[in-house]
Amino acid sequence: MLLLGGRSKVKKKRKFCLAVLGLVVMLVVSILPENMQTVYASECNNAYQFYNSYGNTVVFCPSSKTDGNIYYATKAATATTNTRYRTIGWKVSVRKLDGTHLQTLYFKLGGSYMNCIDTRKKSGNEYCLYSMSLYNLKRRMNDKAAKAMKQGLASLVLDACMIVVKDGKAKGSMNDNGPVSGKVYTDYNGIAGAANWSSASYSSFYNYFDKEIEGLFFLVKTIADTGIETVKGGGYYCYGTYVTIKASTKKGYDFEMWDGPNRSGHPEVSFYVNENAKYIAWAKRKQLSIVYHRNLDAGDTECAGQKIVYGDGGERFDPVRWSAKGKKMTGWALSPNASSPQYSLTAVIKDSWIDKYSPRVDLYAVWEKDEKDAPTPDTPTSGTTIPGTPVPGTPVPDTPTPSTPVRDTLTPSTPTPDTPEPDTPTPSTPTPDTPEPDAPTPGTPVSGTSNPDTPEEKSETGNEKKKIHCRFISSAYFEDESKNLIPREKGGLDPSSPWALDASLRVLLRQMLA
Repeated sequence: MLLLGGRSKVKKKRKFCLAVLGLVVMLVVSILPENMQTVYASECNNAYQFYNSYGNTVVFCPSSKTDGNIYYATKAATATTNTRYRTIGWKVSVRKLDGTHLQTLYFKLGGSYMNCIDTRKKSGNEYCLYSMSLYNLKRRMNDKAAKAMKQGLASLVLDACMIVVKDGKAKGSMNDNGPVSGKVYTDYNGIAGAANWSSASYSSFYNYFDKEIEGLFFLVKTIADTGIETVKGGGYYCYGTYVTIKASTKKGYDFEMWDGPNRSGHPEVSFYVNENAKYIAWAKRKQLSIVYHRNLDAGDTECAGQKIVYGDGGERFDPVRWSAKGKKMTGWALSPNASSPQYSLTAVIKDSWIDKYSPRVDLYAVWEKDEKDAPTPDTPTSGTTIPGTPVPGTPVPDTPTPSTPVRDTLTPSTPTPDTPEPDTPTPSTPTPDTPEPDAPTPGTPVSGTSNPDTPEEKSETGNEKKKIHCRFISSAYFEDESKNLIPREKGGLDPSSPWALDASLRVLLRQMLA
């Protein structure tokens, strides 16, 4: 029983290890780029298989998002004489795309940076597989070469470093900084003229020189769609380079997204270049949500909404019409405490206004007292009489109406110079010794001038008009610099005065006092 239990635990442990190994493999596969050239483990360790798969091509194979290995396989006929050639390293020439030389690097086989992975002889030929890491290649470059390579503006050409071996003795040597003794050949003509080689050897020499690395540089293409002003960051880059692409929008547009391998809703997106990729920058027209607030008091939460997008300028505010007893809406303001409107009720919405306030703007209704529903100070309210004034609907006997003048009673329009009515002065000519109840306090009375905006009332017969007089005051007792009314206790208008309540009358009074 103990033995069986021990075996069961071993089996469980093996299953657990296999599960962990599977997860690791899945993780490695997930971080590698989709279009990278796959090199199988058997090929990386077998020169013969690698050469049959890729020939003389120098192949870059990623191992992570920032690094990988550069592989190079050769095939040469087996020597049949005492004079042979041998590859002892590589020379890497870094140039700009226009051919300008930037740097020459040497990598000795078996040195600090390059290794011969495998050598095999088969059917009269010798196969060799070499490798070096991209990391070691980059870190040995000078600033100019590294910058050009990072930006995809460099070309890398590989040439074998070869020597002649005669009677088992090498006729040259090198290290990671280049040749150090004897003759080291780094081009076809050099090694071809070093000895009397067989025709097969002459042919095989072409496999060793003027090779470029494939799969090392990738194109990042950036495209601007409608509404995008500029896109930046596209171009050729070396594998593993960390790049940032940017997009800026045109007026009236909001950035929507980058569509590509690395999708993002931000106008700037950064990533490692691991493949050829196309990114399209999308934008959308700005949208504005207008929220209308009824704003009858501080606790009023009633509101309405309207949506409009850039390019649809020319529309008007929605015809929101709220009603309140004794009040009427006069317009809209950006502040709930505004005393006068900034926009009319049906103002035209311009594209520039949408661009400025997107994505949302709050408008607050501005109210004023409605003269139709609220009595003026000079109009008696129901149930209130003024001495000497008949109550509407109750005729007074023996009292003629204004439309039926009595011979002995003068109307205000035809005064008798010798017999003035002591209690009925004309509106335009107040008597010096008997000021009217509505005459201005010591200041500047307006005489002989009628105000077209002054409210008027008709008599009961409807045939005459009675002028309502107002008290004009100094501008110092009307409004402050912010056009707020001066309180009554500081010499200003009464809060119930039509000149304080009616916006049009306030404008007129402001002009007259200017």
